[in-house]
Amino acid sequence: MDAKILYTPILKGKANDLKALGRLPRPLASHMLPMVELLAPNEGERIDANCMRFSSQLQKYCPLQTVSLDLHSIAPADRMTDRSMALEALCANLRGLRIPFVPVFGFDHEPELWDRIARIASREGRGLTFRLKLEDIEDSDGTTAEIIRRLGHANIAAGATNLLIDLSTVAGMDPVDIVSTRELVQDFIDRAFTVRDFALISVVGSTWLPDSLRFWRVCPTGSLRRRSLLRQLSTKRPARA
Repeated sequence: MDAKILYTPILKGKANDLKALGRLPRPLASHMLPMVELLAPNEGERIDANCMRFSSQLQKYCPLQTVSLDLHSIAPADRMTDRSMALEALCANLRGLRIPFVPVFGFDHEPELWDRIARIASREGRGLTFRLKLEDIEDSDGTTAEIIRRLGHANIAAGATNLLIDLSTVAGMDPVDIVSTRELVQDFIDRAFTVRDFALISVVGSTWLPDSLRFWRVCPTGSLRRRSLLRQLSTKRPARA
């Protein structure tokens, strides 16, 4: 993963979001690894139509941007009209359109999807992104061990694996909670980089509070950056032996 990746926004797979992504200047876009979520089908809509619209919009608006794709809205049993499995069919279509993507798996996703996501990641050859929630990182030892176990079973290198810690919104947190969360996240990052050299660890959270966390970003060289709406702080992790 490019060590100059600076921002990992989470976007909905809607036309306006993808248009905005595609309109970014290429020099800026090259420093981003967005995560894009496939939305659930509209009421009464077939999974085929939803997937085809999503593929078409990616091709139309941001065909050159590598994205992490979170496809958890596709249920394990979902099939296209031709009876092919919807998850694999969508990924095959994206591959045919030459849209660069990295599959996403989260521990809150359907467990039976893991083997299928891992096979897709191996086939695409761009690695894998784990989407982690706050509860996942509370047990840093257990979560990192489980990630490593899964990667070993799937024969995916840690160096090709991104960890995205999704804090959702931190707008309701008081300053004490924010500090506590920051320490929890830092402990997990330190643990993760101690056991494996992951490609990228990103921490994403949204807020409109002026002095609160906007996002943290950790690059493979070990620097930790925290940006708020009014200021940007930078600290260094201890150098690894």
